[in-house]
Amino acid sequence: MNQFHRNEINKGILQEYTFCPLKIFKNKRKSDYTKASEPHSICVGTDNALNVCQKLIDDKWLMTIERQNKIIIEWEDSAIGTAWEGAFDVLVGDLDGNKLDELIIAELQGESNGFGMAYWKIFIIKDFDPNNPAQPIELEANVYGPKGTFIRKINSKKCNVLAAKWISLNHPERGWGTYLEAVLFDYNKGFLSAIPDKPRLIRRYLFSFEKERGRTWDSPLLPLIWLKNVNVESVTEGFIRQHSK
Repeated sequence: MNQFHRNEINKGILQEYTFCPLKIFKNKRKSDYTKASEPHSICVGTDNALNVCQKLIDDKWLMTIERQNKIIIEWEDSAIGTAWEGAFDVLVGDLDGNKLDELIIAELQGESNGFGMAYWKIFIIKDFDPNNPAQPIELEANVYGPKGTFIRKINSKKCNVLAAKWISLNHPERGWGTYLEAVLFDYNKGFLSAIPDKPRLIRRYLFSFEKERGRTWDSPLLPLIWLKNVNVESVTEGFIRQHSK
């Protein structure tokens, strides 16, 4: 089997997907973020009396989940002190279709100069129970949007997670370049796994993509809308390993 195929051949890989109906309690634009210079906390409330907070406690930056001013779960998050306070979304919804909501935090942990590569970390707490919360699982990405990272087939209630990163690739036909690579993950009962029958998706960062990125950089539908483009190719994991810089 060929290691890569143009999207013209494999139409429909993501065309049948739309966003998951998650509740979004924060989705701030980057221009609203503040540099972490003063020790204070920023909290986002949900509709079930929970607060998700970034806090500086005993000289440690923490992400906390609280109810009635009591911390019910916390983890150390040193990235808060070096990135932007308040640069996180809180989402609630049933990802795996078991009628129990997950609690999701998508946090911007940094951004490079020049290209402007973002570094996101996504925390997912399964079947969130404030009386017995599980520890979060984590996933990293360079491109994130609340309606483009958590996606589902149009006629399905089960959600998948679309994780996209920028990579350098020596494509045998297109040569060296920057590409957006995306992997579609299945989420089930607190575990993430790459879907075996779904290929890796890549799209080369050409001038047309650069212009599109400039127009849509803050769209909540990222990265899904970038990966529905006709220039997307499907490749194997082996192809990525063989041709990555």
